[in-house]
Amino acid sequence: MKKILGVIVLSLLFSGVAFAGWFDKDKIKVTNCYNPKEYKNYKQDVKANGSQDWAWEIDLKRDTAILSFTLPNGQLKLVKHTIKIKTDRYIIVTDGKTPDVQFDLKNEVYISENTQSIVDILGESKRKILLQCKFS
Repeated sequence: MKKILGVIVLSLLFSGVAFAGWFDKDKIKVTNCYNPKEYKNYKQDVKANGSQDWAWEIDLKRDTAILSFTLPNGQLKLVKHTIKIKTDRYIIVTDGKTPDVQFDLKNEVYISENTQSIVDILGESKRKILLQCKFS
Protein backbone atom coordinates (compact mmCIF):
# COMPACT_ATOMS: atom_id res chain seq x y z
CA MET A 1 0.00 0.00 0.00
CA LYS A 2 2.83 2.38 0.88
CA LYS A 3 4.52 1.65 -2.47
CA ILE A 4 1.34 2.49 -4.41
CA LEU A 5 0.89 5.72 -2.43
CA GLY A 6 4.55 6.62 -3.07
CA VAL A 7 4.15 6.03 -6.82
CA ILE A 8 1.02 8.21 -6.89
CA VAL A 9 2.75 11.04 -4.98
CA LEU A 10 5.81 10.91 -7.27
CA SER A 11 3.59 10.86 -10.36
CA LEU A 12 1.72 13.93 -9.18
CA LEU A 13 4.97 15.78 -8.42
CA PHE A 14 6.45 15.02 -11.85
CA SER A 15 3.28 15.92 -13.69
CA GLY A 16 3.05 19.17 -11.69
CA VAL A 17 6.55 20.11 -12.82
CA ALA A 18 5.78 19.19 -16.43
CA PHE A 19 2.60 21.29 -16.56
CA ALA A 20 3.82 24.25 -14.49
CA GLY A 21 4.59 26.31 -17.63
CA TRP A 22 0.96 26.15 -18.74
CA PHE A 23 -0.01 28.71 -16.13
CA ASP A 24 2.79 31.23 -16.71
CA LYS A 25 1.67 34.48 -18.31
CA ASP A 26 3.54 34.98 -21.57
CA LYS A 27 0.94 37.35 -22.98
CA ILE A 28 -1.12 40.08 -21.38
CA LYS A 29 -4.23 41.47 -23.05
CA VAL A 30 -5.28 45.00 -22.15
CA THR A 31 -8.92 45.79 -22.95
CA ASN A 32 -12.00 47.64 -21.71
CA CYS A 33 -10.17 50.86 -20.85
CA TYR A 34 -11.97 53.93 -19.52
CA ASN A 35 -11.12 57.24 -17.85
CA PRO A 36 -11.88 56.77 -14.13
CA LYS A 37 -12.11 60.56 -13.63
CA GLU A 38 -15.05 60.74 -16.03
CA TYR A 39 -16.79 57.34 -15.69
CA LYS A 40 -17.41 54.78 -12.95
CA ASN A 41 -16.71 51.82 -15.23
CA TYR A 42 -16.19 50.68 -18.82
CA LYS A 43 -19.90 50.05 -19.44
CA GLN A 44 -20.75 53.64 -18.48
CA ASP A 45 -18.07 54.93 -20.88
CA VAL A 46 -19.44 52.77 -23.74
CA LYS A 47 -22.96 53.96 -23.01
CA ALA A 48 -21.82 57.60 -23.23
CA ASN A 49 -19.38 57.31 -26.16
CA GLY A 50 -20.16 54.07 -27.98
CA SER A 51 -18.06 50.96 -28.32
CA GLN A 52 -14.31 51.44 -28.52
CA ASP A 53 -12.45 48.85 -30.55
CA TRP A 54 -9.04 49.43 -28.97
CA ALA A 55 -6.77 46.86 -27.29
CA TRP A 56 -3.18 45.88 -26.54
CA GLU A 57 -1.53 42.47 -26.59
CA ILE A 58 1.79 42.37 -24.75
CA ASP A 59 4.03 39.39 -25.57
CA LEU A 60 6.59 39.08 -22.79
CA LYS A 61 8.60 36.33 -24.54
CA ARG A 62 9.08 38.33 -27.75
CA ASP A 63 9.38 41.72 -25.98
CA THR A 64 6.67 43.22 -28.18
CA ALA A 65 3.34 44.93 -27.68
CA ILE A 66 0.72 45.28 -30.42
CA LEU A 67 -1.86 48.06 -30.30
CA SER A 68 -4.93 47.18 -32.36
CA PHE A 69 -7.78 49.53 -33.18
CA THR A 70 -10.37 50.13 -35.86
CA LEU A 71 -10.29 53.31 -37.93
CA PRO A 72 -13.54 55.22 -38.61
CA ASN A 73 -13.69 53.64 -42.08
CA GLY A 74 -13.73 50.14 -40.50
CA GLN A 75 -10.12 49.29 -41.36
CA LEU A 76 -8.16 47.39 -38.68
CA LYS A 77 -4.89 49.08 -37.71
CA LEU A 78 -2.02 47.32 -35.89
CA VAL A 79 0.94 49.22 -34.44
CA LYS A 80 3.92 47.24 -33.19
CA HIS A 81 5.83 48.49 -30.15
CA THR A 82 8.91 47.07 -28.47
CA ILE A 83 9.20 46.58 -24.74
CA LYS A 84 11.74 49.05 -23.41
CA ILE A 85 11.51 48.13 -19.73
CA LYS A 86 9.71 45.37 -17.87
CA THR A 87 9.53 44.63 -14.17
CA ASP A 88 7.11 42.67 -12.03
CA ARG A 89 5.01 45.82 -11.70
CA TYR A 90 5.51 47.94 -14.83
CA ILE A 91 6.01 47.51 -18.56
CA ILE A 92 7.05 50.44 -20.76
CA VAL A 93 6.75 50.15 -24.54
CA THR A 94 7.72 52.38 -27.45
CA ASP A 95 7.17 52.57 -31.19
CA GLY A 96 9.91 55.18 -31.59
CA LYS A 97 7.44 57.75 -32.97
CA THR A 98 4.91 58.55 -30.28
CA PRO A 99 5.28 59.00 -26.51
CA ASP A 100 6.09 55.84 -24.55
CA VAL A 101 3.22 53.85 -23.05
CA GLN A 102 3.34 52.49 -19.50
CA PHE A 103 1.32 49.62 -18.09
CA ASP A 104 0.92 49.44 -14.31
CA LEU A 105 0.35 45.70 -13.88
CA LYS A 106 -0.61 45.83 -10.21
CA ASN A 107 -3.32 48.50 -10.59
CA GLU A 108 -4.27 47.61 -14.20
CA VAL A 109 -3.67 51.14 -15.44
CA TYR A 110 -2.59 52.40 -18.89
CA ILE A 111 -0.47 55.59 -18.74
CA SER A 112 0.65 57.70 -21.69
CA GLU A 113 0.71 61.21 -23.12
CA ASN A 114 -0.98 62.77 -26.11
CA THR A 115 1.28 64.07 -28.85
CA GLN A 116 1.92 67.81 -28.95
CA SER A 117 -0.42 68.26 -31.92
CA ILE A 118 -3.30 66.71 -29.92
CA VAL A 119 -2.42 68.85 -26.88
CA ASP A 120 -2.50 71.95 -29.14
CA ILE A 121 -6.09 71.07 -30.11
CA LEU A 122 -7.44 69.78 -26.76
CA GLY A 123 -5.41 71.89 -24.34
CA GLU A 124 -2.69 71.24 -21.78
CA SER A 125 -5.11 69.53 -19.39
CA LYS A 126 -5.38 66.65 -21.91
CA ARG A 127 -1.61 65.96 -22.08
CA LYS A 128 -1.56 63.00 -19.64
CA ILE A 129 -3.68 59.92 -20.32
CA LEU A 130 -4.51 57.60 -17.43
CA LEU A 131 -6.99 54.81 -18.11
CA GLN A 132 -8.31 52.02 -15.92
CA CYS A 133 -8.28 48.78 -17.91
CA LYS A 134 -8.84 45.04 -17.73
CA PHE A 135 -5.58 43.07 -17.88
CA SER A 136 -5.91 39.36 -18.66
